[in-house]
Amino acid sequence: MPKKKPTKRRTMIGTDAMDAMDAVVPVRAASKASRRGLVPAGTTHRPEPPAKPKPNKVRATFHLPEELLGEARDAVVYLSGPPVRLTLAVMAENALRKELQRLKKAHNGGKGFPRHGGELKGGRPIGS
Repeated sequence: MPKKKPTKRRTMIGTDAMDAMDAVVPVRAASKASRRGLVPAGTTHRPEPPAKPKPNKVRATFHLPEELLGEARDAVVYLSGPPVRLTLAVMAENALRKELQRLKKAHNGGKGFPRHGGELKGGRPIGS
């Protein structure tokens, strides 16, 4: 079996060179500051507020006028980026909440409507 040739070992960078690197590379400097118990400016950790449990969501399927849905889609595409980040689902949810508040105020003294017993009746709309 042939003998392996000894490989050259690389020399480690000295501590003086590392201190010079710390001045150039802020990530290294930040971790060094953290080890000393110091926190670099702008990196303070803010605890997030406790997350509210998200309500269960269900699918709803219904028909809308083509023009209305097209206009809603245009608004969502226009406002989909920061800071609004609007989605069609959020827009629909907000619209339903607003309309429910209006209906409660107008028809039930601002109180919630009584729970219904079963599924909504499907079929042809009344008056068509």
